[in-house]
Amino acid sequence: MNPSRRTTSPFIPYTYPLLAAAKPFLKQLATQVENRRLKQEVTALRLEVALYKERLGLANQQRFGRSADDPSDEVQLSLFDEPEAIALEEAVELIIEGPASPTAKAKRKRVTEQPDWLSEAEPSRTVRSALPEAERTCPTCADGTLACFHVEVTKELLFIPARYEVVRREREVYECPACKRADRDNTIVRAPVPERPAGKAMATASVISHLIHDKYRMGVPLHRQEKALADQGIPISRQTMSNWILEATRRCLLPVVNALHRALMQEPVLHMDETSVQVLREPGRSPSSTSYMWVMASTKEATPMVVYAYRPSRGADVADALLDGFSGTLYCDGYRAYRRVAEDRERNGGPPILLAGCWAHLRRTFTDATKLAKGSPTSIAHQGVAHVNRLYHLAEAAWLAAPAKQEAAWIKVSEQTDTWFDWVRTQQHFILPKSILGKALQYAVNQEPFLRQALKPETQAIDNNLVERHIRPFVIGRNNWLFSTSPAGATASAAIYSLIETAKANGVNPEAYVTYLLETIPNLTPEETENLDDYLPWSPQLPEHVGSPGRRPVSP
Repeated sequence: MNPSRRTTSPFIPYTYPLLAAAKPFLKQLATQVENRRLKQEVTALRLEVALYKERLGLANQQRFGRSADDPSDEVQLSLFDEPEAIALEEAVELIIEGPASPTAKAKRKRVTEQPDWLSEAEPSRTVRSALPEAERTCPTCADGTLACFHVEVTKELLFIPARYEVVRREREVYECPACKRADRDNTIVRAPVPERPAGKAMATASVISHLIHDKYRMGVPLHRQEKALADQGIPISRQTMSNWILEATRRCLLPVVNALHRALMQEPVLHMDETSVQVLREPGRSPSSTSYMWVMASTKEATPMVVYAYRPSRGADVADALLDGFSGTLYCDGYRAYRRVAEDRERNGGPPILLAGCWAHLRRTFTDATKLAKGSPTSIAHQGVAHVNRLYHLAEAAWLAAPAKQEAAWIKVSEQTDTWFDWVRTQQHFILPKSILGKALQYAVNQEPFLRQALKPETQAIDNNLVERHIRPFVIGRNNWLFSTSPAGATASAAIYSLIETAKANGVNPEAYVTYLLETIPNLTPEETENLDDYLPWSPQLPEHVGSPGRRPVSP
């Protein structure tokens, strides 16, 4: 057989017609596959668009809408429009309610009566208004002379602008005349003078304390204080003011803050959180790098203590170092670093830390979802908020219950907690995991053991709002002065906020307290500075003018 000869299959003549007949069906099948793929792609894109729309809606709500935690529906007034708005509100009331009745007038008069604190205050001087002699003729008979039979008394509030004084301090220098006459070595003795808080700087404790008060309590940056001083004929640069504050804080305030931190670490329950801060001149970092201000606080049932600490990062090693010596329950958010600290200590046999979650943070995630929920208040997001609110009510009732009723009250809390987490897991089957509500449900599941730890009789708090309230003054100040120039400045800011917030929480006047520290600490002996507990804001050893510990907290 010739190998070059090609053989033809007997089936080939029948194959071509079959292929021709199958071609339309193959084309239709390919079209169906492509359509299915495109439909899946469209579905995925629609889901992605829906998620982006949800995020955009939430961002708009957070930027332009009412705060999630603010139950009030009142419109926030502009600083410049507030007086006009109040006047407008009174005018609208008059239009709606009509002319005020005598009863209404009496009520309004009572509202405008002098406050108790003004009525009880001792006047610094008395000003009396009297008729001139020429006007004391009786207007009725024109013959008699009017005689004073009663004096009406009201009290007014007078503003006396703050003033600066230049003090000439003279220091006497002594020698022995007898030694001088006898040509003996003459010992020179100088009268002691108080040490100033910033070393040889001309600023006294009261000046530096006032600079601190205006910047950190009132939110007035140093460049504005520089202008205010210039208006009074005192040309002091902001850099000089900053140097005074830094040096006074290093010498006088940081030792007290260290004592405050040691006292805080002895508490069985702590609250902790962190917020960002920009520090321009950190070694090895760009000016735009983000640093952090960590805040720790005692629980509401303990002696009020607040400690701020600046650190370049928010890593677990930072949290562990700040919590050195602490053992107990730590309230925090879901940030992973706190969990690492607790796990590392458990693994290495260190002082144990039990993490307690924040139910307010959890409720916020569901509140965000309610802003996007279209429909009735019976939506899943609204149900979640209602569940958490009920837990708040039951937990507060359990903590306040009489000892005989506490066990039954905590059983109710436990049952409601179980119901809550069962409900969360059920709803997860019906909600997209990547949606706002889906993430809220997943957050609840992830934080379950820590949220349960917060609902214990010994913790006395269901959320971490206490420390968040102490973060707020720092955030307000940061919005005014924007950044810290150096790590030393950020450290000084942390120390100052620690003392101001702790003083406020203990009913101590912050400016008077800082002035007292700046006057006293530089003049202590090295042995006396080893124990500064008597200088902490709750100490009964504080002078009376600083403020009696145990008073109601000073307002923000």
